[in-house]
Amino acid sequence: MENSHTDNHVINLKRRVLLGRIIGTLIVLGALATGIVVWRINYQHPRTNDAMVRANIVGIAPEVSGRIVNCTSEDNQYVKQGDLLYVIDPRPYQAKLAQARAELLVAEKDVDSRVPPAVPPNSPLSDWNTSALPPVLKSTGLRLRMNICISVSGTP
Repeated sequence: MENSHTDNHVINLKRRVLLGRIIGTLIVLGALATGIVVWRINYQHPRTNDAMVRANIVGIAPEVSGRIVNCTSEDNQYVKQGDLLYVIDPRPYQAKLAQARAELLVAEKDVDSRVPPAVPPNSPLSDWNTSALPPVLKSTGLRLRMNICISVSGTP
C-alpha cells in the first residue's frame, strides 16, 4: 500500500511538472505572439508622445497653383506615376482663357479696321505693282506710298 501511495505521489509529481512546463511554454508563446501583434500595430499606426515620427514622405508640387476641388487619393494609398491625385479649380484659368480670346478678337478687329481702302483707278498708285511684296508688306508699303503721294501733291 505504501508502494502504491509512493507511485501515485510520483505520478502526480510528474503530471504537475508536465503541466507546469506546458503552462510555462504557453505563457512564453502568448507573450511572443502578443509582442508580434503589438509591434505590427505600432508599425502600421505609429504613435508618439514626443511628436517625432519617422516615415517615408514624398513631396509633390503641381505645375500650376490653385485651389484643390477634388482629392482622388486616400492617406497611405499606393499610387503609380501618372495617377490623378487631385483636381485644381479650373475656373480662374477658364476666365483667363476667355479674356485672352476676347483680347485676340479685339486685336484682329483693330487690324481689320486699319487695312487701307482700295486704290482708285485714276490714282498715281494704280500703276504701282505690289504683287512682288509679301502680304504683310503690301498694305504697309501701299500706305507709305499713299502718304508720300498725298504730301507731294499738297493735299493733306
